[in-house]
Amino acid sequence: MNRFLFLIFTDFAFTCCGRHVHDIEGNITLDDKPLVSGYIVFFGNSGKGIEGGARIIDGKYVGKAAKGMNLVKVQGFFKTNKPIPDPDFPGSFITTQKATKDELHWDNPNLIIDLSSEVNDIHLSSSE
Repeated sequence: MNRFLFLIFTDFAFTCCGRHVHDIEGNITLDDKPLVSGYIVFFGNSGKGIEGGARIIDGKYVGKAAKGMNLVKVQGFFKTNKPIPDPDFPGSFITTQKATKDELHWDNPNLIIDLSSEVNDIHLSSSE
């Protein structure tokens, strides 16, 4: 349901708010490992309103966003090298792990990229 609302909201932002958006795509990694899945959201140069976004699938994203400088926020999962206990289902295991907000620099006001081109790779590091 959250994914559906996210898509509706970003569609509304693109079509109703009069922003100049263009197609974007790129690869996204955390510590040189592709994020398996998640979402990336672009907040424009003011950082105050959503200017675009995309779904992350197998370390890649394809979507729309406003040109120029954008504050970036990411929610994602990455592959682990071994099965880990599933926190939601005791006794079962998963091979993906949710990246924490700290690892993805969620509250970092300096995670800004220039979306002037159509291809924009993002490489995050949990040690920053």
